[in-house]
Amino acid sequence: MINKELDSVISDAARFAKSRRHEYITIEHLFFALLANEYAVDILKSCKVDTDFLSDKIKVHLESVFKPMPKEIYHEPFETVALARVMDSMITHIRSAQKKEAGVEDFLVALFEEPKSYSVYLLAQQGVDRYDIVEAVTRQREKVLNKPKKNGNLVKFSIDLI
Repeated sequence: MINKELDSVISDAARFAKSRRHEYITIEHLFFALLANEYAVDILKSCKVDTDFLSDKIKVHLESVFKPMPKEIYHEPFETVALARVMDSMITHIRSAQKKEAGVEDFLVALFEEPKSYSVYLLAQQGVDRYDIVEAVTRQREKVLNKPKKNGNLVKFSIDLI
């Protein structure tokens, strides 16, 4: 149900939390990992978001709020309830839309199901809401769908008249 790109982002977030010995993997961990994903950054930049600002702010937040666990009692980080709700919301949306798998764009949209998260707060500071993300995703998809194929049969056996 989750595509390779989103799976990679989730793995990056888990690695980051583990490397910092954080007790939990949160929405903010995933959002921070999303800010390293090219497609997610394209979506956010099309909403006029300063992704470098977001990345700096979220990293400072993660480092200041989540203190490392002592080495002697460290365990694998747990998913928070809020992150589980966002993931459940995303999967529910994917199923209702009859999509085969969820991508980073679906997580960005589902993120707004937790309006009190720091990630949503930062996006709101930049003037971005859920509908802006949905519109940006739609524009990105239209770009991909309207991109002409360079080696298709139509191109091989036709010429431009204009």
